[in-house]
Amino acid sequence: MTLVVGFDERLSLDNAQGRGAALYSAVLTGVHASAGTGGHQGRLSGMEIVMTPWAAYSLLGAAMHELAGRHLAAEDVLGRRLGTLADALASAPDWPRRFALVDAALTAWGAAGRPCSPRVAQAWDEVGARRGMVTTDVLAASVGWGRRQLEKRFREQIGVSPKIAARIVRLNNTLRALAAGRSPCETAAAVGFSDQAHLSREFKAMTSLSPRQFVQAIAEHRVVERIPGHLTSVLLER
Repeated sequence: MTLVVGFDERLSLDNAQGRGAALYSAVLTGVHASAGTGGHQGRLSGMEIVMTPWAAYSLLGAAMHELAGRHLAAEDVLGRRLGTLADALASAPDWPRRFALVDAALTAWGAAGRPCSPRVAQAWDEVGARRGMVTTDVLAASVGWGRRQLEKRFREQIGVSPKIAARIVRLNNTLRALAAGRSPCETAAAVGFSDQAHLSREFKAMTSLSPRQFVQAIAEHRVVERIPGHLTSVLLER
């Protein structure tokens, strides 16, 4: 999950599902299984705070399934807390002071928020450690819950089901493999798809591109890893 707090210009965001673009001064983006496009007028200053979903559950005081797959005006979720933080960040004299302000704000929000379940955090970590190649039943057994209890709590504190979380992890592994020069066929075998056709269907559903279109896009534009180890963006300069 991400919270972007802008200092002046606004950010335009849309997604791959055909919803129209909207402008945001500060925006929360929930866990999502589809690609989107962001834009600005050539200059944008602000801070992006990246949170694991289970941590965001405590920090934001919201059920994560209500935010999943959506961009929301941050003030609609955070209320006055957002205005206080945004004003302080914009007026801070340097970046170290801004980082300190964010640390203090997140510490206070977390202390006042609902605690997340350690079992949900464990299940989330397990999905990543197994590279998305794990079933819900196996996850449930690993944390000592039944399948239904895990799905309910996971959706509440992560935003999506364990199955969708696994799809997102496999997509990230697919993006990195393709960006590293592996063929779609090699990638399908490496990341756990049954065959290349399975990879292509899933890739198209989640990114709106075919694997080959993605490879062409990253050859022509700059790839951005805003989160270390995660290929998050392709920078399209116009």
